[in-house]
Amino acid sequence: MRVVGIAPGRCYTRMTAETAKQGGPGRGIERVPLRRWGQPEEPAYAMVFLASEAASYITGTTLLVDGGYVIG
Repeated sequence: MRVVGIAPGRCYTRMTAETAKQGGPGRGIERVPLRRWGQPEEPAYAMVFLASEAASYITGTTLLVDGGYVIG
């Protein structure tokens, strides 16, 4: 059994767009090294990879998909 987690960062969606309007679309972006919010499909790409045979030796970890926010 493999156990892997995904930790997505901020993603720009219709739901988060309202929050972004309160402080502008770049609110909090200064802490993200890539200087942008993620797109919803970006964490999804990581999920597809982790579910594939290409990731069969990956287990017991959490993959950060956050544009570098944790290190920013």
